[in-house]
Amino acid sequence: VNWRQELRQRRMLQDQLQELKGSIRVMCRIRPIAPGEGDAAVIAPSSTEVVLTQPGRDGRKSFVVDQAFESNTSQASVFEEVEPVVESVLQGFN
Repeated sequence: VNWRQELRQRRMLQDQLQELKGSIRVMCRIRPIAPGEGDAAVIAPSSTEVVLTQPGRDGRKSFVVDQAFESNTSQASVFEEVEPVVESVLQGFN
């Protein structure tokens, strides 16, 4: 397989991936709580929901995202999810 055929095939596969997942994806990574910060103000009850709480108040706001990463999610797991987009950007497809 020559280089041009490989490039065309990669482009085709990238386009299919974009169609399946959508060209815009919203992801949220919750950072760990630092010592002395108190209770968490952001939680991820599921892999697609983020809830903001306001300590001392009754208000809660819930958001739906494509992917929510909890504070204990490894860097490798986050990169695994975003790697296809990063690769396509580096190859000039986006």
